[in-house]
This record gives sequence, structure tokens and C-alpha cells, in this order.
Amino acid sequence: MLIWARALVYARAHGHTPVWPAWGQVHLGSWLRWERDKRMYGLLFRRLRHYASGSGLRRLPHYSESETAQFEARTDGDAVLRFEGIGPGFQPLVGHSEFLWKELCGIARDDLVAHRESAREIIGFGIRLGDFMKLGWSTPVPWFEARLLELRRFCPEQRVWLFSDGSDEELSLLLSDPLVSRTPVHRDPLRSPALTEIAQMSGTRLLVLTPGSTFHQWGAFLGCRPVLGKVTNDWYRQRLQMVSPCVVCPESDDPISVSQWERLFSWC
Repeated sequence: MLIWARALVYARAHGHTPVWPAWGQVHLGSWLRWERDKRMYGLLFRRLRHYASGSGLRRLPHYSESETAQFEARTDGDAVLRFEGIGPGFQPLVGHSEFLWKELCGIARDDLVAHRESAREIIGFGIRLGDFMKLGWSTPVPWFEARLLELRRFCPEQRVWLFSDGSDEELSLLLSDPLVSRTPVHRDPLRSPALTEIAQMSGTRLLVLTPGSTFHQWGAFLGCRPVLGKVTNDWYRQRLQMVSPCVVCPESDDPISVSQWERLFSWC
């Protein structure tokens, strides 16, 4: 989605026609790691008329992002500027969240607005495990458990949804709270719940999340949601500040103060 969004923002700013992305590619790693979400994104979208597509695009000259100047200097016909990889993350998208939300709603087959509204009274816990655990990038589940206990003292009747690729066993202590549940998304193994959950996260009161997860960052970015996440360096902090208007980023396992919780809730 970062590639799609970066290309769309660029095309809008320079008066170009966006090219329809290759959403339907098979994500081999998801199958090899037996992840629940196989990331079959091709079923989630419908092409709108203002997107270019077709085999003829392959015959046009192609330029990479590093060759943007050469692309813009062309005067002898059409060409394609190719966007690839995560690049600078959300930095080129800052200030365009509402535009991208409307565009995403337009191409989605599902009703993303309804999913956003369904989470208006919810606090989301974005807990990235799976591949992040193997790479050592995940925030430990006990950190989220401690935040839930603090939340219960601050707001005892608050409902919480878990946006997580973890198993029920891994999240068992969180799920033992009667006001904590998984998101109400039907899990079809051939369809990804990711887009629905991004829309739901964008409507939550606030997000307690794994800082390095771009999936959870999308929810905060599209909804301008306040976020709480444990950071280990300034790199994570700077990226969270790109996606949220209100960020609380403790570096240690110390409790989150009442004033910090109040700051987050003031943005709800």
C-alpha cells in the first residue's frame, strides 16, 4: 500500500495518470510461514476509470524513482514512472491522509466507511507477532498486558479489540478480560482481513501498537489516531510522529502515567 499511496500522491501533484497496481500477486512468504493472512489482496479491490492499465503500458519507456527528473523532462510521448519498495515510508504521504482514505474507499469492494464507524468506541491493541517475533522486532505481549491493566484503572468499562496475527494462546491473558476480543472479521483463508482491520483501526479512539508495524501505522495514519507504543530508538519515534498527531512513546517498561493517558484520551 505504501507503493500505491506514494505513486498516487505523486501523480496527483504532477497531473499524471496513476497505473493500476498489481494487487493480485501471491505473497509466497505468507504461505511458507503458514500465516493466517495469506495476503491475497487482488480480491479486495476494483479498478476505477482514472487508473491506467493494459498490456500496452509494458511497451512504454520505464523510469525508476531515482530517474524522476528524466521522466519529467520527456516531451516525446508517454512513459511510466515505476514506484517500488517501502522507500521513505510515510514521509511523502504526510498531509494526504484524507485524500488517500477517500481513494481507498473508492477502490475497495468492501464498505470501509461502515467498518471505520463500527470501531468508534473501541481502543485498539495492534500486536504484531508472527514474522516480527522471529526477527526480534515485536513488542512483547506482557507490555500490552501491563497497558491493559493501566487502562482498566483509568477507564474500567472500555472495550478493546486486538488487531493481531498472534494466536489465541499467545494472547490468552488479554483475551481473559471480558471486555477484550478479537476484531469481528470473518477469516476466510483466501481473503485478507487486513483492509477491513485497517479501516477499523482508523476509527478507534486510540491505538496501542507495535511501533515498527506499517500495518498498524496505516490505521493510525488514515484516521489520524493517537498512538501509544514502546520505542527503542528515535527512528521508531520519528515514524510514529509521521502517522499520528499525538504520540506517547516510552522507551522503558515503566508504567504510563495518568497524564500521558489523559493526553491520549484528549485526542479521542
